[in-house]
Amino acid sequence: MDKTARELTTTVVEDLKYFRDGWTPTVADDTLRRTSASLRRLLIYGDYGNAWRAASLAKQPSVEAVDLTARILGLGFNPTDIDFAQAGGGTSSDAGITVSGAVVGHNLREDPRLRASAGPVRRSFTLSEFRPSPELIVDGMAIARDAVVKFVCNKLGGAHFDPDRPGEWELLDHLNDGRLHVAGRRCVYYSILSIGQVLGSSPQTVDFLRHAESQFGIA
Repeated sequence: MDKTARELTTTVVEDLKYFRDGWTPTVADDTLRRTSASLRRLLIYGDYGNAWRAASLAKQPSVEAVDLTARILGLGFNPTDIDFAQAGGGTSSDAGITVSGAVVGHNLREDPRLRASAGPVRRSFTLSEFRPSPELIVDGMAIARDAVVKFVCNKLGGAHFDPDRPGEWELLDHLNDGRLHVAGRRCVYYSILSIGQVLGSSPQTVDFLRHAESQFGIA
């Protein structure tokens, strides 16, 4: 491994360990915001995938997470039936609350399909599948995991403060106004917490960290 690849891999290892160990259930929202740039770099700028390949590992890493689309389709609904849904999967608050695959919609409360559901669908996503997979559905519109990361990082001040982003970010702005809380947090912050936690704790992340330490002495 050459010097540049080793430096990249060391940085990625340190960041993954931070998301695994530092994004605890009680981590403050302002810490999530300030460190969202590292999550953006790993997922969206491609540093995790690049370090994976620099370590001579095959294909690309995967992430174990809630499949929100499968959850909704498995209940027999279309996304247009949904007022609000959240993949989630992280653990938050002093009480250690985990919310996975939450679904709210018009005329759904008494639907027998909800009562019969076995719960959220978890599966392994490749990194390129994980980024665009839905983290939220608001008024029938899917919002991808990478959009949540970009929103916190590029709009709320993780790396930039930009008040004028249109489109799906308007929906995220409404969700971030404090009226809707999930697991003790504004739901946008619960979403980014979940994304970082599932990335840090996924089995292939554990394997990558072990490989980097055993093969290259990167601890």
